[in-house]
Amino acid sequence: MAVTVRPGSRLKSGLDALYARQGPSGATFPLATALGRSARRGPTALGEGAHPRPDGQGLAPEDPRVSDTLGWIFYRRGVHQRALALLKDSAAKRPGNPQIQYHLGMVSAQLGDTEAAHRALSIAAAAPTPFPGQDEARKALAALK
Repeated sequence: MAVTVRPGSRLKSGLDALYARQGPSGATFPLATALGRSARRGPTALGEGAHPRPDGQGLAPEDPRVSDTLGWIFYRRGVHQRALALLKDSAAKRPGNPQIQYHLGMVSAQLGDTEAAHRALSIAAAAPTPFPGQDEARKALAALK
């Protein structure tokens, strides 16, 4: 999963500054997190400067944190099949991460795979350490029953 950044956009300016400070590999996770925060504002909030590319090149798709964040962005934008592919990959690399399991569970539920949703949301809901989205994971799990 990759992101194409328009020249002259605020995202491009921020990315340039981040790369100058941390280099491309150090900038990957902060950029994905910033894109995720933008996605929380709504499905069109990513429109200025960021366009997901389906070719999977760039932005460290092998990093499970990045693929999780980008998968969640796709989920929020309604591109559920692409989100599922990214989140399955991320969950395979970090199966014990409750937030990744929450994201995978929500996408699976949206796509009608209640068995996979139940498995993933159960892991997320039972996490001993609270994480953002844990309450939503519990509610979604209860709704599946």
